[in-house]
Amino acid sequence: MVGQSSGPAEEAVDRWAGCPPDLEARSDALRRIRVCDLSGQLAGAGSTRLLAAFGAQVIRVEDPATRGGWDIVRGAQPFHDDRRGIEFGATFNNHNTEKLGITLNLRTERGRELLTQLIAVSDVVTENFAGAQPVSDRRGDRHAGA
Repeated sequence: MVGQSSGPAEEAVDRWAGCPPDLEARSDALRRIRVCDLSGQLAGAGSTRLLAAFGAQVIRVEDPATRGGWDIVRGAQPFHDDRRGIEFGATFNNHNTEKLGITLNLRTERGRELLTQLIAVSDVVTENFAGAQPVSDRRGDRHAGA
């Protein structure tokens, strides 16, 4: 059940309602674990790729302002065919297979609200931003206590 119950009349909320059916075909090891993935690059994307391979539902959150440019492997070689661009880097596609993805503009109040809701129903939050203080803390997301 998500959140606090206000009384006996309130029914439990199934936080997995609407979950993609392909999760049932994956490994059972991390089934019913939801990961809010704010990471990128090789280390972050690679680690959450392993979680997805073992059955976790990984939801990759991207920023529309960067147009995919923050993750350097998104458009990097090797390529599968003659197409080029941020959608065709084989390394990016390999590291992000089996994941769901959303684009949230965290510069807006609505984007921050949606991220807060996603974090509330997630078991794990990942990020791999540089710096001594996490970028999420500087932005005010405060996911650590969620």
